[in-house]
Order: sequence, then structure tokens, then C-alpha cells
Amino acid sequence: MKYLIFAAAMATLALSSLAHAEPSSAEIAVQQAREACETIDGGQFDAGEYLTETDLNRDGKTDLLIDESRFSCSTSASLFSPNGGARLHAVVGESTHTWQAHAWRIIEWGDDRVLLLALHGTHCGVIGYQHCYEAVVYNEDTPTSVSAPSATVASPR
Repeated sequence: MKYLIFAAAMATLALSSLAHAEPSSAEIAVQQAREACETIDGGQFDAGEYLTETDLNRDGKTDLLIDESRFSCSTSASLFSPNGGARLHAVVGESTHTWQAHAWRIIEWGDDRVLLLALHGTHCGVIGYQHCYEAVVYNEDTPTSVSAPSATVASPR
């Protein structure tokens, strides 16, 4: 009986600490996307395979890429992937950086891990459908590229 009381007390303590934990950037992005979808005629939300774990800055810690192009809503085909691309959030250390991208991939180049973003043409000063790319390398928790100011520090939605 003594062990059951101890186990129940430990479970209560564990649950109360979870209840007070801050939600992660990924949890916030998914919850806000779900709410946005549900407001459109009660849409059904699906997060898909939206999360990629990697080490963008090569510090030995896992960083996250949250790809909203993987989200879908039954009542809106373009809610998460509009004409300009979907939002991609990179959570590196304590910072979140957000881009609007049509596609992305990670390229290993020597000692660097490069986040290559396919952007809307207007980011490069051309017509929207024309090809435009940005290559981003993380130095510590800071994204670095020729157009680094386009990366905004923001929390999802």
C-alpha cells in the first residue's frame, strides 16, 4: 500500500510539472494551424510529416525545421501553401527564424550544413514564377546569407 501511495504521488508530481511546461514552437505552430483550419467551415486539420530534426549549426544539439507546407485543411487547399510558398520555421537554440519558401533542402558542403530555400521570384527582384534561391548557413544561432535580413525572428503564427 505504501508503494501505491508513493507511485500515485510521483505520477501527480510528473503530471503537474508537464502541465506547467512551456509549449514548444512546433506545438504552437500545430495548434495555431489547427485553429485556423477549424475556423474555415469546421475544416479537418492534418499536420502531416511536418517536423525535421537536424543540427543546423553543428553544435551537437538537435534543431527543428517546422514545414507548414505539410499541413493540410479539408476546407482550404491554399491555407498553408499560398502562392508565395509555405512558412518554414527553423528553431535553432532559443531562436526561431521564419521564411516563406516553395521548397527547401539541406546540403552538406564541407564542414557546413546549408539550408537551401526555393523562394518566390520577387525575393530576387524577378517575376514570381521565375527561379530564386537563398542559401543559409547558421553561425551559432544566427542564420547567415547574402540576404539574411529576409529571415525574421518570430514564433510560429
